[in-house]
Amino acid sequence: MRLWRSAVVAGLVAMSALVATPAASTGASSATLLSIGTGYQVDSLNPFVAVESTSLAVFKYTYPSLVQYSTSLGIVGNFATRWSHDASGLNWTFDLHPDAKWSDGKPLTATDVAWTINTVLKYATGGGAQMATYLQGVKSATVSSPTTVVIHLSSPEAALLANLAQMPILPEHVWQKYATGKDGANLRTFSNSPSTGHPDVDGGPFICISYSVNGVSLFERNPDYYGPKPTISGFGLEYFSSATAMVSAVKQGKVDVILNAPPSAIGNLKADKSLMVDTKPAFNESDFFLNDYAKKTSDRELLNPLVHQAFNDAIDRAAIAKIAFDGDAEPAMTPIPLADTYWHDPAVKPPSFDLAKANALLDRAGYKMGSNGVRMADGHPMSYTVILATDELGPRTRAFDIIQSDFAKIGVQLTVKVTDDATAATLELAPSNKFNLAMWGWTPPSADPTFMLNTFSCKQFGGWSETAYCTTEYTKLFNEQATALTSAKRRAIVFQMEAMLAKTPVTYILVYENVNDVWNKQWTGFGETPNGLFSPLTTFGITHVHHA
Repeated sequence: MRLWRSAVVAGLVAMSALVATPAASTGASSATLLSIGTGYQVDSLNPFVAVESTSLAVFKYTYPSLVQYSTSLGIVGNFATRWSHDASGLNWTFDLHPDAKWSDGKPLTATDVAWTINTVLKYATGGGAQMATYLQGVKSATVSSPTTVVIHLSSPEAALLANLAQMPILPEHVWQKYATGKDGANLRTFSNSPSTGHPDVDGGPFICISYSVNGVSLFERNPDYYGPKPTISGFGLEYFSSATAMVSAVKQGKVDVILNAPPSAIGNLKADKSLMVDTKPAFNESDFFLNDYAKKTSDRELLNPLVHQAFNDAIDRAAIAKIAFDGDAEPAMTPIPLADTYWHDPAVKPPSFDLAKANALLDRAGYKMGSNGVRMADGHPMSYTVILATDELGPRTRAFDIIQSDFAKIGVQLTVKVTDDATAATLELAPSNKFNLAMWGWTPPSADPTFMLNTFSCKQFGGWSETAYCTTEYTKLFNEQATALTSAKRRAIVFQMEAMLAKTPVTYILVYENVNDVWNKQWTGFGETPNGLFSPLTTFGITHVHHA
Protein backbone atom coordinates (compact mmCIF):
# COMPACT_ATOMS: atom_id res chain seq x y z
CA MET A 1 0.00 0.00 0.00
CA ARG A 2 1.26 3.47 -0.83
CA LEU A 3 2.11 5.90 1.96
CA TRP A 4 -0.64 8.37 1.08
CA ARG A 5 0.15 10.83 3.87
CA SER A 6 3.80 11.17 2.80
CA ALA A 7 2.71 11.75 -0.78
CA VAL A 8 0.37 14.54 0.31
CA VAL A 9 3.05 16.37 2.25
CA ALA A 10 5.58 16.14 -0.59
CA GLY A 11 3.01 17.15 -3.18
CA LEU A 12 1.75 20.12 -1.18
CA VAL A 13 5.25 21.48 -0.64
CA ALA A 14 6.25 21.15 -4.30
CA MET A 15 2.99 22.34 -5.83
CA SER A 16 2.46 25.21 -3.40
CA ALA A 17 5.88 26.44 -4.48
CA LEU A 18 4.78 26.14 -8.07
CA VAL A 19 1.64 28.20 -7.58
CA ALA A 20 3.42 30.84 -5.54
CA THR A 21 6.44 31.17 -7.83
CA PRO A 22 6.48 32.57 -11.39
CA ALA A 23 6.67 29.68 -13.85
CA ALA A 24 9.69 31.14 -15.60
CA SER A 25 11.80 30.99 -12.44
CA THR A 26 10.74 27.74 -10.84
CA GLY A 27 13.59 25.45 -9.87
CA ALA A 28 14.29 21.92 -10.98
CA SER A 29 12.10 20.51 -8.21
CA SER A 30 8.99 21.99 -9.83
CA ALA A 31 10.09 21.72 -13.46
CA THR A 32 7.46 19.13 -14.36
CA LEU A 33 4.60 20.63 -12.36
CA LEU A 34 2.00 22.47 -14.42
CA SER A 35 -0.03 25.32 -12.90
CA ILE A 36 -3.44 25.99 -14.45
CA GLY A 37 -5.71 28.96 -13.84
CA THR A 38 -9.46 28.75 -14.38
CA GLY A 39 -12.52 30.92 -13.88
CA TYR A 40 -14.67 27.87 -13.18
CA GLN A 41 -14.78 26.18 -9.81
CA VAL A 42 -14.25 22.53 -9.09
CA ASP A 43 -17.63 22.60 -7.38
CA SER A 44 -17.38 19.08 -5.92
CA LEU A 45 -15.23 15.95 -6.02
CA ASN A 46 -18.39 13.84 -5.84
CA PRO A 47 -19.44 12.69 -9.35
CA PHE A 48 -23.04 12.30 -8.16
CA VAL A 49 -23.19 16.02 -7.32
CA ALA A 50 -20.74 18.03 -9.44
CA VAL A 51 -22.07 20.08 -12.35
CA GLU A 52 -19.14 22.24 -13.44
CA SER A 53 -17.22 21.21 -16.55
CA THR A 54 -13.98 21.72 -14.60
CA SER A 55 -15.13 19.11 -12.09
CA LEU A 56 -16.06 16.67 -14.86
CA ALA A 57 -12.59 17.18 -16.34
CA VAL A 58 -11.05 16.42 -12.94
CA PHE A 59 -12.97 13.13 -12.87
CA LYS A 60 -11.56 12.27 -16.30
CA TYR A 61 -8.02 12.65 -14.92
CA THR A 62 -8.60 10.98 -11.55
CA TYR A 63 -11.01 8.12 -12.31
CA PRO A 64 -10.94 5.38 -14.93
CA SER A 65 -13.49 5.31 -17.71
CA LEU A 66 -13.91 2.35 -20.03
CA VAL A 67 -13.25 4.46 -23.12
CA GLN A 68 -12.56 8.09 -23.94
CA TYR A 69 -12.28 10.49 -26.85
CA SER A 70 -9.07 11.14 -28.72
CA THR A 71 -8.21 14.76 -29.50
CA SER A 72 -9.66 14.17 -32.97
CA LEU A 73 -12.90 13.00 -31.28
CA GLY A 74 -12.65 9.32 -32.11
CA ILE A 75 -13.44 6.75 -29.41
CA VAL A 76 -10.34 5.00 -28.03
CA GLY A 77 -9.69 2.70 -25.09
CA ASN A 78 -8.99 3.87 -21.56
CA PHE A 79 -9.44 1.25 -18.83
CA ALA A 80 -10.81 -1.05 -21.56
CA THR A 81 -8.20 -2.41 -23.96
CA ARG A 82 -10.74 -3.79 -26.45
CA TRP A 83 -14.46 -4.43 -26.75
CA SER A 84 -16.96 -6.35 -28.87
CA HIS A 85 -20.66 -7.13 -28.97
CA ASP A 86 -22.76 -10.13 -29.89
CA ALA A 87 -24.99 -10.39 -32.97
CA SER A 88 -27.97 -8.89 -31.13
CA GLY A 89 -26.03 -5.75 -30.15
CA LEU A 90 -27.41 -6.17 -26.63
CA ASN A 91 -24.36 -7.61 -24.87
CA TRP A 92 -21.04 -5.75 -24.97
CA THR A 93 -17.86 -7.33 -23.61
CA PHE A 94 -15.01 -5.11 -22.43
CA ASP A 95 -11.54 -6.47 -21.72
CA LEU A 96 -9.71 -4.40 -19.11
CA HIS A 97 -6.12 -3.61 -18.20
CA PRO A 98 -4.78 -6.38 -15.94
CA ASP A 99 -3.15 -5.80 -12.55
CA ALA A 100 -4.66 -2.31 -12.20
CA LYS A 101 -4.76 -0.69 -8.75
CA TRP A 102 -6.54 2.11 -6.98
CA SER A 103 -4.28 4.71 -5.40
CA ASP A 104 -4.71 3.05 -1.98
CA GLY A 105 -3.27 -0.18 -3.37
CA LYS A 106 -6.57 -2.09 -3.61
CA PRO A 107 -7.23 -3.99 -6.89
CA LEU A 108 -9.06 -2.08 -9.63
CA THR A 109 -11.11 -4.69 -11.49
CA ALA A 110 -14.24 -5.45 -13.45
CA THR A 111 -16.07 -5.66 -10.12
CA ASP A 112 -15.67 -1.89 -9.67
CA VAL A 113 -16.98 -1.29 -13.19
CA ALA A 114 -20.05 -3.47 -12.66
CA TRP A 115 -20.72 -2.06 -9.19
CA THR A 116 -20.61 1.53 -10.45
CA ILE A 117 -22.95 0.83 -13.36
CA ASN A 118 -25.43 -1.26 -11.36
CA THR A 119 -25.50 1.22 -8.48
CA VAL A 120 -26.20 4.16 -10.78
CA LEU A 121 -28.97 2.18 -12.49
CA LYS A 122 -30.46 1.14 -9.16
CA TYR A 123 -30.74 4.76 -8.04
CA ALA A 124 -31.31 6.34 -11.46
CA THR A 125 -34.25 8.40 -10.21
CA GLY A 126 -32.55 9.40 -6.97
CA GLY A 127 -28.96 9.74 -5.90
CA GLY A 128 -27.65 8.41 -9.21
CA ALA A 129 -29.76 10.63 -11.47
CA GLN A 130 -26.92 12.77 -12.83
CA MET A 131 -24.71 9.80 -13.65
CA ALA A 132 -27.66 7.85 -15.10
CA THR A 133 -27.57 10.04 -18.20
CA TYR A 134 -24.40 8.14 -19.19
CA LEU A 135 -26.22 4.79 -19.11
CA GLN A 136 -28.99 5.33 -21.66
CA GLY A 137 -30.30 1.89 -22.69
CA VAL A 138 -28.10 -0.03 -20.23
CA LYS A 139 -29.88 -2.75 -18.22
CA SER A 140 -27.07 -4.18 -16.09
CA ALA A 141 -23.40 -5.12 -15.94
CA THR A 142 -21.92 -8.48 -15.00
CA VAL A 143 -18.40 -9.68 -14.24
CA SER A 144 -16.93 -12.52 -16.32
CA SER A 145 -13.46 -12.28 -14.79
CA PRO A 146 -11.41 -9.68 -12.93
CA THR A 147 -10.46 -8.22 -16.32
CA THR A 148 -13.72 -8.69 -18.20
CA VAL A 149 -17.04 -6.93 -17.75
CA VAL A 150 -20.18 -7.43 -19.84
CA ILE A 151 -22.70 -4.63 -20.26
CA HIS A 152 -26.25 -5.72 -21.07
CA LEU A 153 -28.62 -3.41 -22.95
CA SER A 154 -32.40 -3.34 -23.12
CA SER A 155 -32.15 -2.37 -26.80
CA PRO A 156 -29.30 -1.50 -29.20
CA GLU A 157 -27.83 1.86 -28.19
CA ALA A 158 -26.36 4.10 -30.88
CA ALA A 159 -24.30 6.21 -28.50
CA LEU A 160 -23.20 3.55 -26.01
CA LEU A 161 -19.45 4.14 -26.35
CA ALA A 162 -19.83 7.93 -26.39
CA ASN A 163 -21.92 7.71 -23.23
CA LEU A 164 -19.50 5.36 -21.47
CA ALA A 165 -16.68 7.78 -22.28
CA GLN A 166 -18.30 10.15 -19.77
CA MET A 167 -18.83 7.57 -17.03
CA PRO A 168 -16.28 7.59 -14.17
CA ILE A 169 -15.63 4.19 -12.60
CA LEU A 170 -15.67 4.43 -8.81
CA PRO A 171 -13.95 2.24 -6.16
CA GLU A 172 -16.63 0.00 -4.68
CA HIS A 173 -14.77 -0.38 -1.39
CA VAL A 174 -14.96 3.40 -0.83
CA TRP A 175 -18.42 4.20 -2.16
CA GLN A 176 -20.59 1.20 -1.30
CA LYS A 177 -21.35 2.41 2.23
CA TYR A 178 -22.91 5.56 0.71
CA ALA A 179 -25.25 3.61 -1.56
CA THR A 180 -27.92 3.88 1.12
CA GLY A 181 -30.78 6.12 2.15
CA LYS A 182 -33.99 6.77 0.30
CA ASP A 183 -33.32 6.00 -3.39
CA GLY A 184 -29.57 6.22 -2.82
CA ALA A 185 -29.70 9.76 -1.48
CA ASN A 186 -26.51 9.24 0.57
CA LEU A 187 -24.47 8.93 -2.61
CA ARG A 188 -24.76 12.70 -2.82
CA THR A 189 -23.62 13.34 0.76
CA PHE A 190 -20.00 12.10 0.52
CA SER A 191 -17.59 15.00 0.03
CA ASN A 192 -14.90 12.67 -1.36
CA SER A 193 -12.40 15.38 -0.51
CA PRO A 194 -8.90 14.89 0.94
CA SER A 195 -9.26 18.23 2.70
CA THR A 196 -11.83 16.67 5.06
CA GLY A 197 -9.53 13.84 6.12
CA HIS A 198 -10.70 11.30 3.56
CA PRO A 199 -7.84 10.15 1.31
CA ASP A 200 -9.07 10.60 -2.25
CA VAL A 201 -8.90 7.10 -3.74
CA ASP A 202 -8.29 7.52 -7.46
CA GLY A 203 -7.45 5.28 -10.39
CA GLY A 204 -6.75 7.70 -13.23
CA PRO A 205 -3.43 9.23 -14.30
CA PHE A 206 -3.49 11.69 -11.38
CA ILE A 207 -4.45 11.63 -7.69
CA CYS A 208 -6.11 14.57 -5.95
CA ILE A 209 -4.03 15.38 -2.86
CA SER A 210 -5.64 18.68 -1.85
CA TYR A 211 -8.92 20.36 -2.73
CA SER A 212 -10.28 23.89 -2.42
CA VAL A 213 -13.42 25.07 -4.17
CA ASN A 214 -12.27 28.73 -4.08
CA GLY A 215 -8.51 28.23 -4.12
CA VAL A 216 -5.96 25.74 -5.42
CA SER A 217 -6.61 22.02 -5.90
CA LEU A 218 -3.48 19.88 -6.23
CA PHE A 219 -2.91 16.67 -8.16
CA GLU A 220 0.10 14.36 -8.35
CA ARG A 221 1.00 11.73 -10.90
CA ASN A 222 -0.41 8.31 -10.01
CA PRO A 223 2.53 5.85 -9.91
CA ASP A 224 0.11 2.91 -10.09
CA TYR A 225 -1.81 4.15 -13.14
CA TYR A 226 -2.59 1.29 -15.53
CA GLY A 227 -1.94 3.39 -18.65
CA PRO A 228 1.01 5.41 -20.01
CA LYS A 229 2.41 7.61 -17.24
CA PRO A 230 1.91 11.37 -17.63
CA THR A 231 4.99 13.37 -18.58
CA ILE A 232 4.33 15.90 -15.80
CA SER A 233 4.68 14.98 -12.13
CA GLY A 234 1.53 16.87 -11.19
CA PHE A 235 -0.60 19.94 -11.70
CA GLY A 236 -2.31 22.64 -9.70
CA LEU A 237 -5.75 23.97 -10.60
CA GLU A 238 -6.30 27.49 -9.27
CA TYR A 239 -9.71 29.15 -9.24
CA PHE A 240 -9.83 32.86 -10.07
CA SER A 241 -13.00 34.79 -9.23
CA SER A 242 -11.63 37.67 -11.30
CA ALA A 243 -10.90 37.19 -15.01
CA THR A 244 -8.58 40.21 -14.85
CA ALA A 245 -6.53 38.58 -12.09
CA MET A 246 -6.38 35.32 -14.05
CA VAL A 247 -5.10 37.09 -17.18
CA SER A 248 -2.57 38.98 -15.10
CA ALA A 249 -1.35 35.74 -13.51
CA VAL A 250 -0.46 34.10 -16.83
CA LYS A 251 1.18 37.28 -18.15
CA GLN A 252 3.31 37.52 -15.00
CA GLY A 253 4.23 33.82 -15.09
CA LYS A 254 2.37 33.00 -11.87
CA VAL A 255 0.48 30.26 -13.71
CA ASP A 256 1.54 28.36 -16.82
CA VAL A 257 -1.91 28.02 -18.39
CA ILE A 258 -5.28 29.75 -18.21
CA LEU A 259 -8.44 28.08 -19.45
CA ASN A 260 -10.93 29.95 -21.60
CA ALA A 261 -9.55 33.47 -21.29
CA PRO A 262 -12.16 36.26 -21.50
CA PRO A 263 -12.78 37.57 -25.04
CA SER A 264 -11.92 41.13 -23.99
CA ALA A 265 -8.35 40.06 -23.12
CA ILE A 266 -7.48 38.13 -26.27
CA GLY A 267 -5.84 41.02 -28.10
CA ASN A 268 -3.66 41.84 -25.10
CA LEU A 269 -2.67 38.21 -24.63
CA LYS A 270 -1.79 37.72 -28.29
CA ALA A 271 0.52 40.74 -28.09
CA ASP A 272 2.57 38.96 -25.41
CA LYS A 273 5.26 37.04 -27.31
CA SER A 274 5.82 34.66 -24.38
CA LEU A 275 2.29 33.29 -24.65
CA MET A 276 0.45 30.98 -27.04
CA VAL A 277 -3.24 31.82 -27.52
CA ASP A 278 -5.30 28.99 -29.00
CA THR A 279 -8.76 30.11 -30.16
CA LYS A 280 -11.26 27.81 -31.83
CA PRO A 281 -15.02 27.25 -32.10
CA ALA A 282 -16.07 25.31 -29.02
CA PHE A 283 -18.87 23.18 -27.62
CA ASN A 284 -19.39 25.94 -25.02
CA GLU A 285 -22.70 27.79 -25.03
CA SER A 286 -24.44 30.38 -22.85
CA ASP A 287 -28.10 30.16 -22.00
CA PHE A 288 -30.95 32.03 -20.33
CA PHE A 289 -33.75 29.79 -19.09
CA LEU A 290 -36.97 29.69 -17.13
CA ASN A 291 -38.49 27.31 -14.63
CA ASP A 292 -41.06 25.23 -16.53
CA TYR A 293 -42.00 23.11 -13.53
CA ALA A 294 -45.66 22.21 -14.11
CA LYS A 295 -46.44 22.19 -10.38
CA LYS A 296 -45.20 25.72 -9.76
CA THR A 297 -47.46 27.44 -7.25
CA SER A 298 -46.34 30.99 -8.04
CA ASP A 299 -45.62 33.04 -11.16
CA ARG A 300 -47.45 30.46 -13.24
CA GLU A 301 -47.56 32.84 -16.19
CA LEU A 302 -44.02 31.56 -16.88
CA LEU A 303 -45.64 28.30 -18.01
CA ASN A 304 -47.56 30.12 -20.76
CA PRO A 305 -46.20 29.30 -24.27
CA LEU A 306 -46.97 32.87 -25.34
CA VAL A 307 -44.59 34.11 -22.65
CA HIS A 308 -41.97 31.60 -23.79
CA GLN A 309 -42.15 32.90 -27.35
CA ALA A 310 -42.25 36.56 -26.30
CA PHE A 311 -39.08 36.12 -24.26
CA ASN A 312 -37.41 34.43 -27.22
CA ASP A 313 -38.28 37.32 -29.55
CA ALA A 314 -37.07 39.90 -27.02
CA ILE A 315 -33.51 38.53 -26.81
CA ASP A 316 -31.01 40.32 -29.04
CA ARG A 317 -28.53 37.51 -29.59
CA ALA A 318 -26.53 39.46 -32.17
CA ALA A 319 -25.92 42.26 -29.66
CA ILE A 320 -24.98 39.74 -26.98
CA ALA A 321 -22.43 38.09 -29.30
CA LYS A 322 -20.98 41.42 -30.43
CA ILE A 323 -21.03 43.43 -27.20
CA ALA A 324 -21.09 40.98 -24.28
CA PHE A 325 -18.66 38.53 -25.91
CA ASP A 326 -16.63 41.05 -27.91
CA GLY A 327 -17.49 39.27 -31.15
CA ASP A 328 -15.93 36.03 -29.88
CA ALA A 329 -19.20 34.09 -30.17
CA GLU A 330 -22.03 33.30 -32.60
CA PRO A 331 -25.78 33.86 -32.04
CA ALA A 332 -27.37 30.54 -31.09
CA MET A 333 -30.64 28.68 -30.82
CA THR A 334 -30.32 24.88 -30.59
CA PRO A 335 -28.59 23.19 -27.61
CA ILE A 336 -26.41 21.17 -29.99
CA PRO A 337 -23.38 23.43 -30.46
CA LEU A 338 -22.35 24.82 -33.83
CA ALA A 339 -18.94 23.15 -33.51
CA ASP A 340 -20.67 19.75 -33.37
CA THR A 341 -21.23 20.03 -37.11
CA TYR A 342 -22.79 16.63 -37.86
CA TRP A 343 -25.51 16.87 -35.20
CA HIS A 344 -26.18 20.63 -35.24
CA ASP A 345 -29.22 21.45 -37.40
CA PRO A 346 -28.30 24.51 -39.51
CA ALA A 347 -31.97 25.06 -40.34
CA VAL A 348 -32.77 25.94 -36.71
CA LYS A 349 -31.87 29.60 -36.50
CA PRO A 350 -32.40 32.23 -33.80
CA PRO A 351 -35.56 34.29 -34.27
CA SER A 352 -35.26 37.89 -35.38
CA PHE A 353 -34.99 40.32 -32.49
CA ASP A 354 -38.49 41.83 -32.46
CA LEU A 355 -39.75 43.78 -29.43
CA ALA A 356 -42.98 44.71 -31.21
CA LYS A 357 -43.81 41.04 -31.75
CA ALA A 358 -42.88 40.23 -28.13
CA ASN A 359 -45.18 42.98 -26.86
CA ALA A 360 -47.99 41.75 -29.10
CA LEU A 361 -47.64 38.22 -27.72
CA LEU A 362 -47.84 39.42 -24.12
CA ASP A 363 -50.85 41.59 -25.01
CA ARG A 364 -52.47 38.50 -26.53
CA ALA A 365 -51.78 36.62 -23.29
CA GLY A 366 -53.80 39.28 -21.45
CA TYR A 367 -50.95 40.71 -19.39
CA LYS A 368 -51.66 44.45 -19.40
CA MET A 369 -48.96 47.09 -19.08
CA GLY A 370 -49.02 48.91 -15.75
CA SER A 371 -48.58 52.66 -15.30
CA ASN A 372 -45.03 52.00 -14.08
CA GLY A 373 -44.11 50.18 -17.29
CA VAL A 374 -44.34 46.69 -15.76
CA ARG A 375 -47.02 44.28 -16.93
CA MET A 376 -49.44 42.59 -14.55
CA ALA A 377 -50.07 38.83 -14.66
CA ASP A 378 -52.75 37.24 -12.52
CA GLY A 379 -52.72 40.18 -10.12
CA HIS A 380 -48.94 40.54 -9.67
CA PRO A 381 -46.22 42.37 -11.60
CA MET A 382 -44.10 40.50 -14.13
CA SER A 383 -41.01 41.12 -12.06
CA TYR A 384 -38.49 38.31 -11.66
CA THR A 385 -35.11 37.52 -10.15
CA VAL A 386 -32.52 35.96 -12.44
CA ILE A 387 -30.03 33.56 -10.78
CA LEU A 388 -26.46 34.00 -12.01
CA ALA A 389 -23.62 31.76 -10.79
CA THR A 390 -20.41 33.46 -9.68
CA ASP A 391 -18.36 31.78 -12.42
CA GLU A 392 -20.63 33.31 -15.04
CA LEU A 393 -19.60 36.89 -14.31
CA GLY A 394 -18.00 38.90 -17.11
CA PRO A 395 -19.52 38.30 -20.58
CA ARG A 396 -22.68 36.79 -19.13
CA THR A 397 -23.12 39.74 -16.78
CA ARG A 398 -23.00 42.00 -19.81
CA ALA A 399 -25.42 39.66 -21.58
CA PHE A 400 -27.81 40.02 -18.64
CA ASP A 401 -27.58 43.81 -18.89
CA ILE A 402 -28.65 43.63 -22.54
CA ILE A 403 -31.54 41.27 -21.80
CA GLN A 404 -32.64 43.32 -18.79
CA SER A 405 -32.78 46.52 -20.86
CA ASP A 406 -34.75 44.90 -23.68
CA PHE A 407 -37.18 43.07 -21.37
CA ALA A 408 -37.98 46.39 -19.68
CA LYS A 409 -39.28 47.51 -23.09
CA ILE A 410 -41.83 44.66 -23.11
CA GLY A 411 -42.96 45.33 -19.55
CA VAL A 412 -40.90 42.63 -17.81
CA GLN A 413 -38.68 43.70 -14.93
CA LEU A 414 -35.55 41.66 -14.20
CA THR A 415 -33.10 41.83 -11.31
CA VAL A 416 -30.03 39.68 -10.89
CA LYS A 417 -29.03 37.57 -7.89
CA VAL A 418 -25.45 36.26 -7.90
CA THR A 419 -24.88 32.99 -6.02
CA ASP A 420 -22.05 30.49 -5.71
CA ASP A 421 -22.11 27.59 -8.13
CA ALA A 422 -23.31 24.98 -5.63
CA THR A 423 -26.28 27.12 -4.59
CA ALA A 424 -27.17 27.85 -8.20
CA ALA A 425 -27.09 24.14 -9.03
CA THR A 426 -29.23 23.26 -6.00
CA LEU A 427 -31.83 25.83 -7.01
CA GLU A 428 -31.93 25.00 -10.69
CA LEU A 429 -31.50 21.23 -10.92
CA ALA A 430 -34.24 20.31 -8.46
CA PRO A 431 -37.84 20.69 -9.71
CA SER A 432 -39.32 23.28 -7.36
CA ASN A 433 -40.58 26.81 -6.92
CA LYS A 434 -37.15 28.03 -5.86
CA PHE A 435 -36.32 30.07 -8.95
CA ASN A 436 -38.01 31.69 -11.94
CA LEU A 437 -35.24 32.60 -14.35
CA ALA A 438 -31.51 31.91 -14.51
CA MET A 439 -28.43 32.26 -16.67
CA TRP A 440 -25.64 29.75 -16.96
CA GLY A 441 -23.84 27.87 -19.69
CA TRP A 442 -23.11 24.40 -20.95
CA THR A 443 -19.89 22.67 -21.93
CA PRO A 444 -21.21 19.35 -23.26
CA PRO A 445 -18.94 16.53 -22.04
CA SER A 446 -19.35 14.59 -25.28
CA ALA A 447 -19.23 15.07 -29.05
CA ASP A 448 -22.39 12.98 -29.21
CA PRO A 449 -25.73 14.82 -28.76
CA THR A 450 -27.14 12.40 -26.17
CA PHE A 451 -26.11 14.36 -23.09
CA MET A 452 -27.51 17.72 -24.21
CA LEU A 453 -30.71 16.23 -25.65
CA ASN A 454 -31.27 14.24 -22.46
CA THR A 455 -31.27 17.42 -20.34
CA PHE A 456 -34.71 18.15 -21.85
CA SER A 457 -36.15 14.64 -21.48
CA CYS A 458 -38.45 13.56 -18.67
CA LYS A 459 -35.71 11.09 -17.68
CA GLN A 460 -33.58 13.93 -16.33
CA PHE A 461 -36.35 15.50 -14.28
CA GLY A 462 -34.49 16.07 -11.00
CA GLY A 463 -31.15 15.20 -12.64
CA TRP A 464 -29.50 17.39 -15.30
CA SER A 465 -32.73 19.14 -16.31
CA GLU A 466 -32.41 22.83 -15.46
CA THR A 467 -35.90 23.81 -16.64
CA ALA A 468 -38.03 20.79 -15.60
CA TYR A 469 -39.17 20.68 -19.24
CA CYS A 470 -40.91 17.36 -19.79
CA THR A 471 -43.13 16.31 -22.70
CA THR A 472 -44.12 12.82 -23.77
CA GLU A 473 -43.54 13.62 -27.44
CA TYR A 474 -39.99 14.87 -26.91
CA THR A 475 -39.01 11.98 -24.64
CA LYS A 476 -40.42 9.53 -27.20
CA LEU A 477 -38.16 11.06 -29.87
CA PHE A 478 -35.23 10.90 -27.48
CA ASN A 479 -35.75 7.18 -27.04
CA GLU A 480 -36.13 6.68 -30.80
CA GLN A 481 -32.88 8.43 -31.68
CA ALA A 482 -31.05 6.36 -29.08
CA THR A 483 -31.97 3.13 -30.86
CA ALA A 484 -31.81 4.32 -34.48
CA LEU A 485 -29.90 1.73 -36.51
CA THR A 486 -28.22 4.14 -38.91
CA SER A 487 -26.46 7.42 -38.31
CA ALA A 488 -28.55 9.14 -40.98
CA LYS A 489 -31.82 8.03 -39.39
CA ARG A 490 -30.63 9.10 -35.98
CA ARG A 491 -29.53 12.48 -37.28
CA ALA A 492 -32.98 13.09 -38.79
CA ILE A 493 -34.61 12.42 -35.41
CA VAL A 494 -32.09 14.65 -33.63
CA PHE A 495 -32.97 17.45 -36.06
CA GLN A 496 -36.66 16.93 -35.21
CA MET A 497 -35.84 17.33 -31.53
CA GLU A 498 -33.85 20.50 -32.12
CA ALA A 499 -36.76 21.97 -34.10
CA MET A 500 -39.21 21.02 -31.34
CA LEU A 501 -37.11 22.78 -28.68
CA ALA A 502 -36.91 25.87 -30.88
CA LYS A 503 -40.69 25.89 -31.36
CA THR A 504 -41.45 25.66 -27.63
CA PRO A 505 -38.45 27.36 -26.04
CA VAL A 506 -37.89 27.28 -22.31
CA THR A 507 -34.10 27.41 -22.61
CA TYR A 508 -32.82 30.27 -24.73
CA ILE A 509 -29.39 29.35 -26.05
CA LEU A 510 -27.83 32.79 -26.43
CA VAL A 511 -24.47 32.21 -28.12
CA TYR A 512 -21.99 29.54 -29.10
CA GLU A 513 -18.67 30.57 -27.63
CA ASN A 514 -15.11 30.16 -28.81
CA VAL A 515 -12.64 28.56 -26.43
CA ASN A 516 -9.52 30.63 -25.72
CA ASP A 517 -6.83 28.63 -23.95
CA VAL A 518 -3.55 30.39 -23.23
CA TRP A 519 -0.22 28.93 -22.15
CA ASN A 520 3.36 29.95 -21.67
CA LYS A 521 5.47 28.96 -24.69
CA GLN A 522 7.88 27.21 -22.33
CA TRP A 523 5.35 24.37 -22.49
CA THR A 524 4.26 22.24 -25.43
CA GLY A 525 2.44 18.98 -26.10
CA PHE A 526 -1.09 20.06 -25.17
CA GLY A 527 -4.00 18.13 -26.65
CA GLU A 528 -6.62 20.66 -27.72
CA THR A 529 -10.28 19.69 -28.20
CA PRO A 530 -13.48 21.68 -28.87
CA ASN A 531 -13.78 21.81 -25.08
CA GLY A 532 -10.26 23.14 -24.65
CA LEU A 533 -7.12 21.48 -23.34
CA PHE A 534 -8.55 20.50 -19.93
CA SER A 535 -11.90 18.90 -20.58
CA PRO A 536 -14.14 15.92 -19.74
CA LEU A 537 -13.56 14.50 -23.23
CA THR A 538 -10.09 13.04 -22.81
CA THR A 539 -6.98 12.58 -20.68
CA PHE A 540 -4.79 13.57 -23.62
CA GLY A 541 -5.13 17.28 -22.89
CA ILE A 542 -2.25 17.55 -20.42
CA THR A 543 -0.83 14.04 -19.93
CA HIS A 544 1.80 14.53 -22.68
CA VAL A 545 2.70 18.14 -21.96
CA HIS A 546 6.38 18.97 -21.42
CA HIS A 547 8.83 21.84 -21.52
CA ALA A 548 9.51 23.07 -25.03
